[in-house]
Amino acid sequence: MLDKIINIKATLPYQKELGVYNNLETANLERILAGTVKTTQGSKDSIKFSPAAHFLARINWRLKDLAIDNEGGKLLIAFSAGGYEIHTEIDFLKFHLTARQFYEITGIRVSGGKTARARIRISAAKKGRLPQDEKALLSFPGLDELFKRVFSLELSGEIDKYYSSALPELMDGIRETLITEFDYINGALFTLIDRISPGKMAPNYVYSDERNETLIIEKIKVLND
Repeated sequence: MLDKIINIKATLPYQKELGVYNNLETANLERILAGTVKTTQGSKDSIKFSPAAHFLARINWRLKDLAIDNEGGKLLIAFSAGGYEIHTEIDFLKFHLTARQFYEITGIRVSGGKTARARIRISAAKKGRLPQDEKALLSFPGLDELFKRVFSLELSGEIDKYYSSALPELMDGIRETLITEFDYINGALFTLIDRISPGKMAPNYVYSDERNETLIIEKIKVLND
């Protein structure tokens, strides 16, 4: 099932955690964004990246890694935006059956000559694509404050929502700002995916989420170099 994959720089650090794959084919990022690339196994499928490159330039995102499984219907994407490294997975076969999109966001703090890194796993309720006239969101003050609070806890290892019921309190006072930011990230991501692989997502689809939570902190992990 996973024998038809295009990958940009097979260095994705969260392959195991996000359920992604080994034995990825590699390709040059600049070449892929500039034109059409076909799978090396002779598939008739091709992916046109020029519209994606144009959209990335408009929203000021930097695409860092991309793995596409044309046969299995999955895509792993890593990008930097607003000073953060963000990883997420798209499962096209189940996309309209699930109401939430999961993100791994890595933030860095430099203080006193020391560098600390933390990764926050957040799930956000899915919404539609980004409107064409939507203004680009170049910074994420809600995420800035969330990471500031996480670093102030001086955590070691990781905690998740099952271990600590206090995780939602980290969003006190900034929840609406975070919701706005992740609505934007979701919309921009889905618009980008539509540029990469047109027709995969139904326009104006309404997702039903039984949890009725727009934003959930799933897990926090402190990364030690």
